[in-house]
Parts: sequence; C-alpha cells; structure tokens
Amino acid sequence: LKELKHKLVKNIPDLIILDMKLGSESGIDFLKARRQDKVMLKIPVIILSSHINRMVIAEALSFHISDYILKPFKRENIHTTIEVATEIIRKQKEVSDNMDKYAAGLNWMNSGIIILDSMGNVEFINQKMEELSGWLDKETHTWNIGKLISMDNKQVENVTILNPSDEEQQVVNKIS
Repeated sequence: LKELKHKLVKNIPDLIILDMKLGSESGIDFLKARRQDKVMLKIPVIILSSHINRMVIAEALSFHISDYILKPFKRENIHTTIEVATEIIRKQKEVSDNMDKYAAGLNWMNSGIIILDSMGNVEFINQKMEELSGWLDKETHTWNIGKLISMDNKQVENVTILNPSDEEQQVVNKIS
C-alpha cells in the first residue's frame, strides 16, 4: 500500500481500478488512506471484488467510489463503467478549466461566494467572502461545508453557495 501511494503521488492517474485484495492489505485500507489526501480523493475509483457481503460493499461505497463491480464480470460491464467514469472525468476537467475563468469575475461580486465540489468540499471562496469571514481561499480547500456551517466563531450572512451537484443551482445559506 505504501509503495502504491508513493507511485500515485509521482504519477497522478485519471482513474483507479482497484481490486479489494491488495496482498496483505485490503482495498478498504487504500480507500481510508485516499480519504486523507485531497488530490487522491478527487480521482474516481472503480472497485473490482468477489466480496458479495453487503457490509463490505456498503463500506466501500461509503468512500465515494465510482462503482463496485462483482467478479466474475463481463467485459462489456467493465468497459461501460470505464466509459462512464471517463466521461465524468472529462466533465470535471471542463468545470475546473471554466472555474479558473470565472474566478476573476466572482472576485468582483459584492456578496460572499463559496463554491463546493460534488462531495461538499470547498473548491473556491471569492475575495468578498475572505473579507466577510476572515478565511483565506487556500485554507478552506480542505474544508467540508459541514465545517463551515458548524464554525461558531465567524458571523457570516447572505453567503451564496454554488454546488455543482445541484446542477449549478444557487443556494443562499446563512452561516452563523
């Protein structure tokens, strides 16, 4: 697992296809380690496994994997799963590229803006939000929206939160 993590740091893949059996460790061990690394967390994972135990499958799914495929599997099934994951990756890269373009415009808006990824993690806060909250954009990138809402030492009102999982629908929340 350590060797795998070292290789992945040097060469960040677009997609990980992971067997649940990794020698002496399990795929769950890898997923636990992945959860601690913001870069790795964004890489989609497809699990291949012969485990049909619902508890094992539920635990794997709790780590926000893209898919869980039972062995033995049909070639068409894995091919389709990879095609879907590849399309999602392409769309995410498109959004990321566009985010850089929109960031400049968002910094000139009069209200504080927080942009979340599909898992509720902060991707961006604009300059107005930095002024209102005292937070720095870079420091918030490891935060989940739950952390922002639960912070009682900041008083921020009328914050616009953009969440791509809501199909770019604007949600206005009061954080206090």
